[in-house]
Amino acid sequence: DSKLTASGSDDNKVRVYNALQPRAMQYVLDEATDRIFSVIFSPDSELLVSASLDDKVRVYRLSPEAAPRLEYTVDPGGHGVTALAFSQDSKLLATGALDSRVRVYDMKNGVPIRKYTFADATDSVYSVGFSASNLLAAGSLDKKVRIYDGFEHGATPALRKALGDAKDWVFPVAFSGDSQLLASGSADALVYIYTLSFMLPKFPKFQYTLSDAA
Repeated sequence: DSKLTASGSDDNKVRVYNALQPRAMQYVLDEATDRIFSVIFSPDSELLVSASLDDKVRVYRLSPEAAPRLEYTVDPGGHGVTALAFSQDSKLLATGALDSRVRVYDMKNGVPIRKYTFADATDSVYSVGFSASNLLAAGSLDKKVRIYDGFEHGATPALRKALGDAKDWVFPVAFSGDSQLLASGSADALVYIYTLSFMLPKFPKFQYTLSDAA
């Protein structure tokens, strides 16, 4: 509902703020035992999820009048969780980890149940993101962005495309709101933008230096 914002810190804590009064910190969540790498609200504003290098994903239930309540702690076994993403309907949660795995959980009723594990990357996964059409992108230190498809209509999700244009580690990935474009940022100081037309033999690509994109 856009009333809250959250941050994660190297001091192992998640801090929750009133978005309308950002200096007014409301809650400190201190269950993690190592640095927090990612925090995310579910699109339906029911949940707050944190990812920590203590290899835990923590799922908090949000309440208008009380502190977020820790409901579930998930241990993926990935030697540190680095990335989180919800699908737009809040039914799927994807995680990236230092062990190079992408894991996808069924979040119906707010209960994390692991459904899929993808082991295509050869180095740590530092970003994941869903499109509005439920494509899943994952950016890795192996310099590739991988796109997974098939999360709807009872299909079996699988790797659809691996994009290897970056010359260095890939950190952020993001889809446009209409699911027509995918952007990724790399340590090679370039932003790569792809059109998502699967009717074409290759993804047409445009790339910009970060200064040009500013």
